[in-house]
Amino acid sequence: VISYIGEHHHKIYSVGDAQLYLLRSFNEAHREICKEGPEDTDVGSTTLLAGITLEIQGAPKRPNEWAFVCASVGDCKAFLIEHDTLKVRDITEDNRAAQLNDTDCGGRLGPVMDNGGPDLRNLRTYCIRCQPGDLVVCVSDGVHDNLHPQMLFVSPRDLKLDFDSWEEAAKVINIEKEAGKYRIQFLQRLLADLDCNPEDVVKTIMQHCVQVTKSSREWMENNRGKKLPNDYRKFPGKMDHTTCVAFRVGIAHGNFSRSSSQISDSPCESTFAPISATLVKNAKSISICCRTIAKGKFECLAKKTECILSVAPRVPFKLQAGEQLLEADELSNTISRVIPFPPGIRIDI
Repeated sequence: VISYIGEHHHKIYSVGDAQLYLLRSFNEAHREICKEGPEDTDVGSTTLLAGITLEIQGAPKRPNEWAFVCASVGDCKAFLIEHDTLKVRDITEDNRAAQLNDTDCGGRLGPVMDNGGPDLRNLRTYCIRCQPGDLVVCVSDGVHDNLHPQMLFVSPRDLKLDFDSWEEAAKVINIEKEAGKYRIQFLQRLLADLDCNPEDVVKTIMQHCVQVTKSSREWMENNRGKKLPNDYRKFPGKMDHTTCVAFRVGIAHGNFSRSSSQISDSPCESTFAPISATLVKNAKSISICCRTIAKGKFECLAKKTECILSVAPRVPFKLQAGEQLLEADELSNTISRVIPFPPGIRIDI
């Protein structure tokens, strides 16, 4: 898939193009799996999730927008973490709806059907708008099953559902929908105190999986050859292959500030921005002290982890007769600067 997209990414000009080439890459992956091997070798199969971030050209005088486009077959999941609110969103929200039972992944590539074709029951493409600084987190079922309420011994009644067991609830309601809500809430609590960077997010999620399956792993090590008791109170979680990948949306820089814009904070460029700022604090508060142009419209946009300072001239620059611009008209444009807060400090908005 990566090779195919790498060869064809220059043909992608829209969300529709991205969806098309992702699906074609899945077809290529299926063909590679089905290539003939030794006669006594069983051909494998796999679930798959792959995606592309796109920078989308914005309206005139507006910043460019971003989107994450992905395709999925099987039970891997992708989440978006909004960097300014830390809200978690399930991008692949409905990809487990086609499951026949707890062990059914919903679909996979490889010659798994009677005709040698793939199982495409839940093959879908997804698209979600995002901002520079947001995180996309992709996980295998060995990760997100350890966020499922049943695996964590959370009963339906704990979630205000009128059922004594999840087996009873499954006969009446869509328990995956309820589990999805819980999964999002659990992730938000798990990641609430982090600085929202990919390394910390992956480490925290994987540590949760290791911790929640500890009693099960210890029991299996001490009782070799025996089946683990089906008791989520004593043995919560699910032992399975765990993969977690996280990346930040936007243009990559060596030193990334958790900024919601693409404004560069490098010293060589900030020298020319007429906004000087100093961040100070005392025992009760944090203050931003700033200086800017004398006659201008000044605004401060507060976000969870930063403030965006903007200043616009009240009177635009006017060319004299016979003059023409050689470069951008900086004297008439709004200039912005992002002031990130130190790690662990957030505004309650």
